[in-house]
Amino acid sequence: MEYGYYGEGRKNREKVRRYRIFSPVNAILLVINVAVALALLLSYLAPYVNPNSMWIFAFLGLAAPVLWLVALAFLLYWVVCWRMGYALVSFVAIMVGIGNVSLFFKPGLSRSYDDRTGQPADLRLVSYNVMAFMDKSNGGKSSMDSIAAFVNSVHADVVCMQEFRTAPGIDADRLSSLLPKMPYRKVAYTTALGNGYGGGLAVYSKYPILGSGVVEFANSANSVLWTDLRVNRDTVRLFNSHLQTTSITSSDQEFIVGQEFISDSGREEKIKGMAAKLRRNYRIRANQADSIAGLIASSPYSVIVCGDFNDTPMSYVYHTVRGDMRDAFREKGRGTMNTFRGFFNMLRIDHVFHTRDLEVVEYEVPDRYPYSDHNPVVVSFDIRK
Repeated sequence: MEYGYYGEGRKNREKVRRYRIFSPVNAILLVINVAVALALLLSYLAPYVNPNSMWIFAFLGLAAPVLWLVALAFLLYWVVCWRMGYALVSFVAIMVGIGNVSLFFKPGLSRSYDDRTGQPADLRLVSYNVMAFMDKSNGGKSSMDSIAAFVNSVHADVVCMQEFRTAPGIDADRLSSLLPKMPYRKVAYTTALGNGYGGGLAVYSKYPILGSGVVEFANSANSVLWTDLRVNRDTVRLFNSHLQTTSITSSDQEFIVGQEFISDSGREEKIKGMAAKLRRNYRIRANQADSIAGLIASSPYSVIVCGDFNDTPMSYVYHTVRGDMRDAFREKGRGTMNTFRGFFNMLRIDHVFHTRDLEVVEYEVPDRYPYSDHNPVVVSFDIRK
């Protein structure tokens, strides 16, 4: 009788365990899990689908890192519940695109930025969206001196600036005086702001600039400035790029991450408005990427492409511009190293690509807030002989 009593107890516990596993909550979670897995699988197509053809993939590509994390959370949950069949839903979705994880995250031990070992590199590059040299934490006063001091402190050979701005008292000559080791420069003004103001792109270099050109985009203040640099006995073609903005303002960001997002009765209209801006600019950037990809690929020299692309690694723009080049982050990056300070510092939209005859020695994204809403990207290259 005792044996039967304890046997019944075990059966009851087993029934309770099974009820918990097959509870209505788990049924709902399974439906959500399948939807997340499907969205994650579709996001893998984002780099290959032009937003002008089907824009929804661009949004899925933007959401890919979050979808990965949610799918991973579901995977762990089902494993803990000992439902391996359910766990396969997330496992398959994650493993199909596991090669894309290195676009966003590279494991590695962190170290001090200034601790540099070995021989000096052939070319040390800084790519920096300087936000018109406006330090918003200091009443909008110029951050030019601070940014120049940073560039000098990392011993840069070349600095590529986006949203470069000239104005009375803030001009290219003054910046040259702050960068005495970079006597060569090329500035492309693609925006006339009036009253002596101008904006665009700038390259300041320790190495001679042999030639240059500007790719301007129709009906846009964005552009690409290319320069041929004489680096010792080699020539490197450098593309300093600034592609179409997202048009998402700081107030839009505050709305999304703040309590207003939950309480505002008009949030649906605001979300639709932001989605419309994103959709429009995804398409514009795609056209811009198409227009410069051939120019980059036809370069007779080694190539470095850098700048603010306003798009994440899981995007058509990233895939099209990079082509068969390498991403410096995937070569020497560590962790996430995101470059844009909005949206919880989650986005890496400033990229550095290079041809295979260049070797990345170092890759860093120092935190230099509040000089700009972007962090600089610092990359050291060796030229393979």
